[in-house]
Amino acid sequence: MAIELSAALRAQQPYSNIGLLWTTWADGTKTIGTCTLVGQNDILTATHCVYNPDKGGWAASFSFNFGADYNATTQRWESYGSVVDYTQYVVTAWPDGTFTDANNATMTPTESQWDVALIGIDRAVGNTLGWLGMSSGYNNGLIYADAVGYPTDGTGMMIENSVAVKANGAWYESSNYVLGPGSSGGPLLASSDGSRGRLRKRKIKHAKCALRRERSLQRLC
Repeated sequence: MAIELSAALRAQQPYSNIGLLWTTWADGTKTIGTCTLVGQNDILTATHCVYNPDKGGWAASFSFNFGADYNATTQRWESYGSVVDYTQYVVTAWPDGTFTDANNATMTPTESQWDVALIGIDRAVGNTLGWLGMSSGYNNGLIYADAVGYPTDGTGMMIENSVAVKANGAWYESSNYVLGPGSSGGPLLASSDGSRGRLRKRKIKHAKCALRRERSLQRLC
């Protein structure tokens, strides 16, 4: 069961490096997602949070609030967190792999392996806030990780503890429901050995949010 992270936890790593991502699309609409600082000016999220063929293609702009407390159910800010100001950005993403069929509202497991994006901004915000490391070395066996994000049915930054995750080729699977819409782009925080329990030593393992086993998956932004 997902629980809301307290202000004290959101103010320290790793949670202070996880943020609410507001995407403004070419058609003028806005959606929320989740993002993570992984470098001085590198922000990791999901491809479908930066590109949506049903909303005009590439996003028009982004807003980042790291460590924020945003109640998505009431659409109310309790804390804006660390607001990132920037003037220029560049996006690396894989929309051709993420959107391969006619149904842009769902995601297949094959599409999910491409659903990752990196936003580079012209401000070294990581020098102030710090950033989280990444690891791609969890390729075999079952591990346990904490899923963190801003689901639209949540009351703030939410965490799902000890999610059982197993590598399956180029993506990760979980047999249980993990957060929901709005948590796209959020990290899985894994202990150094991937063991069960309260995870204290964490690394970002993965930024994709499509972890279900169903053949067709709901896009989360």
